[in-house]
Amino acid sequence: MFGVQAPAIIAIALAFVEAVVAQGAAPRERIYFSVLNREHKPRLGLMEKDFVLRINGRPGVMEDFRPGKGNADCSRPLAAWILLESSRFVSSRVIADQADAAAGLFDMLHPDSAVGVRLITDRAETLAPLTRHRRDLREAFTRFGESRRELKAVPRDETVFLGEDGMFRAIDIAITGLNNFRLSDPSLQGKEALSALIIIAGASLSPWYDERNLTAKAARHAVFIYPILMPEATHGLWRRYSELAQSAAGILSGFGALSPELNSFKSRTMNLDRDALTFNFIQIVRDLNGKYSFLAPPVPPGGKVELELKCREKDVHIQLPRKRLP
Repeated sequence: MFGVQAPAIIAIALAFVEAVVAQGAAPRERIYFSVLNREHKPRLGLMEKDFVLRINGRPGVMEDFRPGKGNADCSRPLAAWILLESSRFVSSRVIADQADAAAGLFDMLHPDSAVGVRLITDRAETLAPLTRHRRDLREAFTRFGESRRELKAVPRDETVFLGEDGMFRAIDIAITGLNNFRLSDPSLQGKEALSALIIIAGASLSPWYDERNLTAKAARHAVFIYPILMPEATHGLWRRYSELAQSAAGILSGFGALSPELNSFKSRTMNLDRDALTFNFIQIVRDLNGKYSFLAPPVPPGGKVELELKCREKDVHIQLPRKRLP
């Protein structure tokens, strides 16, 4: 009799052990990617069968595949920092004229979304913490000129000195902060929250900084980067920010431009009018909504996983920032 029951007992015991291990295992991360058309706008309507995933060189399956969402979708909260560069290329008047556009960003987002504003020079100063209040963003943009004068005269206690790495160091700090906020904020628990960095800039970047570690960190924490460049930005600056955006599954655009742009020579629709930044925010939200995703494959203890993703559709480009696990 015992011999007949033994297989059943063993099966039950193994199932119990697997359940215990599963409960103690860390949740698998979600891998996000963009599918963009020639205009660098999201290509929606694709299904799992339209993609070819290879895991360590072998055909793989996209577990819990989720397609991109439409422009008006507000189902995923966003945590985002807006980094305002303080340089002669970024006019205080122009930034102040975008106060209503900044406040209006919340109209495009999930109610639990949080957005903050920082002023960036060789230091970082928080003008508005990660907030859910429209007035905080409006005031941060309105007081941009006054804040940059005060910071230059007398640094505050909470001022963070960035050193020669400047904007890159500010991006690094912001990525860490967004990840911590997303993990700890009660309103975001149990929700599929996204993270983004919106950078408004026009001055040069550190020529000797290696961005690869920075973009790898952004990929690990699923932070997407969206540079917005002023008209005075050089071709070299466009190129570096374009590479940064593509590596972090974001898009680059000119200030007030009607569509994403790859380089300064194609920039024909930039404008500095009041609330022109609304066009950029529409592009960013559209890109975030349009991201596809799937669950990361399990990583064996001490092992690594490499991902390769292709699309069967023609005339599209895939941005997959997270190619190596863990």
